[in-house]
Amino acid sequence: MKKLAIFLLFPLILTGGNFSRYTLEAKNIMIKKVTLLDSVVTHFWNFDEISDLAYDPTRDALYAINDSAWLYTLEIRLRNDRIQSLRLLHRRKLKGKHHIPLTRKALADSEGMCFVGGNLLVSFERRPRIALYTTKGDLLYTIKLPKPLRKKRLYRDKNQMLEAITYHPRYRIVTAPEEPLRISPMRRHTLYSEKTRWYFEATGSITALETTPKGNILVLERKMLDTNEFLLTLSRLNPTRCENTFCKTQKILQLHTDANFEGLTALKGNRYLLVDDSKGGLFRSDTRFILIRYDD
Repeated sequence: MKKLAIFLLFPLILTGGNFSRYTLEAKNIMIKKVTLLDSVVTHFWNFDEISDLAYDPTRDALYAINDSAWLYTLEIRLRNDRIQSLRLLHRRKLKGKHHIPLTRKALADSEGMCFVGGNLLVSFERRPRIALYTTKGDLLYTIKLPKPLRKKRLYRDKNQMLEAITYHPRYRIVTAPEEPLRISPMRRHTLYSEKTRWYFEATGSITALETTPKGNILVLERKMLDTNEFLLTLSRLNPTRCENTFCKTQKILQLHTDANFEGLTALKGNRYLLVDDSKGGLFRSDTRFILIRYDD
């Protein structure tokens, strides 16, 4: 009887709309043209260490990925600039060649993700690569990296490789390592596309990229402070207004928090969603989301 009860409970834990609102505990908030709309924490089963988000506006489908190659499909609904519902629908493993699930950490360290053309672009650490997947986690093909990103020895650490990715209507795939390559100054980040590079002064480690409707690129950075808190900085970069590809960024949101927000995606109507990578327990994982509005 106990086994049967657990079996019946499992789908409810997986697919239920189990979330609650919380007060964002952040100090020294700096806001420029950003409005903090809502903050919620989800309590789904085995939904943790989320690395990035992607959004399909045609289906209101939200995709989340963690650093063990688990791909989650969620349904999100907004009402009056608040999260009305957030339901976890599916949990799938990304697959490699021959439809074999990615299980080895060297292959399964997925970090960045974006939605493009009905599919998902995913970037990886440990074995740096970018691959195109279906929304069900099936591998379509891998993408040839810009030359400097192909050599593992040029990265500063195996856990500081291709952390972030976005798709730009003009420059197509844009990606970045978490920390500058060994051939670059430590305080100068680089964004890479197939043919173009953009350089800018680092505020912290890059954790996410997102393209705005006007073609600007939002960069999310994280810096660990001596107080065991994180300094999160969201900046705007205009890739068309750089001098010799060196760009001045505009900080639009900066805050101190105990949560490590790593993921970012654009929703409808200049709304953006951030997610932290909290590690959960066996039966429940508390993952925090922040909903913001940014009028580019």
